[in-house]
Amino acid sequence: MAKAKGRADRFEPGLSHYYDLVLEGQTLELNAPGRVVLSKVRASDCELAIRDGVEPLLVDAEFRSCRITSATARSGTADDALFDGCVFHGLFEGWVFGGRLANDSLRACDFRAADLNDCELNRCDIDAQQFRGWPTIVFVTPAAHREALSKAPWPQTAEARIWLQTLLRTRRYPNAGVVVNAEKAARWMQADPEQLRSVVAELRGLALA
Repeated sequence: MAKAKGRADRFEPGLSHYYDLVLEGQTLELNAPGRVVLSKVRASDCELAIRDGVEPLLVDAEFRSCRITSATARSGTADDALFDGCVFHGLFEGWVFGGRLANDSLRACDFRAADLNDCELNRCDIDAQQFRGWPTIVFVTPAAHREALSKAPWPQTAEARIWLQTLLRTRRYPNAGVVVNAEKAARWMQADPEQLRSVVAELRGLALA
């Protein structure tokens, strides 16, 4: 959506649905408990602040040169949303970036100050994004590398086998990578996080940490 000449909308915190806004240089604070929807929102040089207890749903939205901060443990969905040159801070648990349309979801974004876990990055170039390193692990197109991932030295627990099958499942949209927190994943697997370092070393370019 092109920005109308002279248009400058104002963001009002506390709502559960925002639609058709053009914003620049503002703080977009999402603080209504439960699901909060941003649809057709175009933001540049803004801060998107997602408070605890919020479940964000971003649909057909664009964020350019924005700071994205999250304090919620609830999952988020960025369906057909674009983050271009954005910096992410805080906790991102179970987020899905990218969706139905063949549009980029992430362009040159910086996740070095973000704790990502069980996040799916669809329709993007993994190499063009920056991640914080260990304990963050980025599994590159896991479904396309089932054989290599299956042969890696995973912990020998039933939970680890279930976790691996979930990682290797075919996803709904073209998936560029899955990002996990090794410490949280190892805890779920009932294993030592150092065992996942061995997995990363074995997979080389297929797992980045």
